[in-house]
Amino acid sequence: TNPEPGEIMNLTDNQISNLVAVTKRALDHIDDISQDVEELLTRGINIYLVGGAVRDALIHGETENDLDFLLTNATVEDLLECGFRDINSSSFEVLIDDSRAEWALARTETKPDDKFGYKSIETNTQGVTLHEDLSRRDLTMNAMAISLLSEEPPADADMSHEHSLRLDDESGDFLGYFIDPHGGHEDIREGVLRHVTDAFAEDPLRILRVARYASRFTVPSDWVAGGNSHPDGEDQGEVP
Repeated sequence: TNPEPGEIMNLTDNQISNLVAVTKRALDHIDDISQDVEELLTRGINIYLVGGAVRDALIHGETENDLDFLLTNATVEDLLECGFRDINSSSFEVLIDDSRAEWALARTETKPDDKFGYKSIETNTQGVTLHEDLSRRDLTMNAMAISLLSEEPPADADMSHEHSLRLDDESGDFLGYFIDPHGGHEDIREGVLRHVTDAFAEDPLRILRVARYASRFTVPSDWVAGGNSHPDGEDQGEVP
């Protein structure tokens, strides 16, 4: 028999309901802004909800956090032509809509071996997939996304049963896909703060973020900043 929704991903009914709620909120937000999001879709651009809104919906059912959107197959020119505003506030491209929600281009980050610190990190937004963008994030619980506005599974994401879940409303109408290629929902269930890749070490400030998360969320008493084991017993390497 086919598994029930969320069974493979070990999501509770409440967590699925919270993902549905935050997805509806993101879609309502898109309906309310004046920017031409339909034109973005016409240009083959994929739109995702990412960041704290997705994470906190799973952790404690919070669905009112700031909305952060991520785009693949897009350029800054695409967004400017569709009415978004460039705030020029960082080393990577972030634009805002009427409500000042942020819309960012998917990106990768690299740091030259002879450089140190966040300011030396180089970014690239050309042809970057969702999987590549999520893989450069700090913790698995921050490396989840919800695809929006297209029932066609996005080609640039891991859509296997273990890493994705279709989200429908109460009537069975499609809302989006929850995408979790690094097992963030499993780590949330186990209370584990786990880095995505060794690129965690490229930004020293990330360890401060881990400490802040540890103070906000429940973690096992045997979790220590110097090391981390996955719930299934597999060593995932040290947190720098």
